[in-house]
Amino acid sequence: MELLVSKSDSDWELASATLLAVVDWLNAKKTSLWSKDQVSIETLRNDYRLSQLFWLSHNSQNVGLVFLMDSDPFFWPNSDAEKSLYFHKLAIHPKYAGRGFGRIALDEIKKYAISHGFEWVRLDCDDREPLHNFYSKSGYQLVDIKPVQRYMVARYQLLTNRSSSQLSTTRAARSASTI
Repeated sequence: MELLVSKSDSDWELASATLLAVVDWLNAKKTSLWSKDQVSIETLRNDYRLSQLFWLSHNSQNVGLVFLMDSDPFFWPNSDAEKSLYFHKLAIHPKYAGRGFGRIALDEIKKYAISHGFEWVRLDCDDREPLHNFYSKSGYQLVDIKPVQRYMVARYQLLTNRSSSQLSTTRAARSASTI
């Protein structure tokens, strides 16, 4: 699997369509996660930059997507943003579900974090058991569960095991290109 950064404005439509397919699939399973409004083109454009949209590509097929950010003041207001990579809306298209792509995507996100000098990978998710199991089994540690405005969120983090010298070298390179 590869993480491919979005480069075309038309990718907003494809990202929304992918997320809407996930919304419909989860709703059919009675495990809703996002509303259709939360994954609309307008909302995605308001909440993220195109450079934060990454496709999860396997054998030249986009099997899913994720948004990667170098700060997340809404859900992580007191964290050391300079050392952290945050991700939102990790989603595998339903036609690729059950093949292990979610865990592979987490590995790719960690590799991306290491190669760009991040010490931590951090995320927030809905407070529900299947998500707790998924992230815990993937090595993420639960930081806390707390209300953030209208959401009850579980915050997880993963140490990338980068040494200080490796971090300072790649951090300098990262400053030239922001996420």
